[in-house]
Amino acid sequence: MSDLIQLVPGCEPWRPSPEAESVRVLDEYNIPLAGVVRQHGHDYFYVCAAGEEQESNVWLYSLIEAHELETLGSLIGGAFVNGMMEFLKHRPVTAAMADDWKLVLWESFDSGDERPGTMVRRFLKLLEARVRRYGDNIGRLERDPSIDADDQLSLHI
Repeated sequence: MSDLIQLVPGCEPWRPSPEAESVRVLDEYNIPLAGVVRQHGHDYFYVCAAGEEQESNVWLYSLIEAHELETLGSLIGGAFVNGMMEFLKHRPVTAAMADDWKLVLWESFDSGDERPGTMVRRFLKLLEARVRRYGDNIGRLERDPSIDADDQLSLHI
């Protein structure tokens, strides 16, 4: 999926890499909650989709075209929320978890016809599966310390 944003661990979700520059903030409350960043000449829409008032939260990112940004920027209230949901459908999306306003984990997938809440749920299930695999690998290492973790197991999250 070449339309995907490149995220860097430890970056703020509204500035997901050192080279990302803010194009437009569409919603904010103490921090940017929705907006557009430019990275490598492409514009990406972002939104805090879950946990905006929590220490851990989930963000969604998707490539956005200039005409889409113009349309989205002109919407307010419920029309903005509906427009945002439409701009996330049927395209590659990156869902990311931030902890203490720093990006830590992410997955990319095609959003299909899903709404943001469903994308968040899918993302959390993907993370759960990763953690389960990680736990299984640790369990194998604990049972058989002769296993060389670098050669025999995939222990990265």
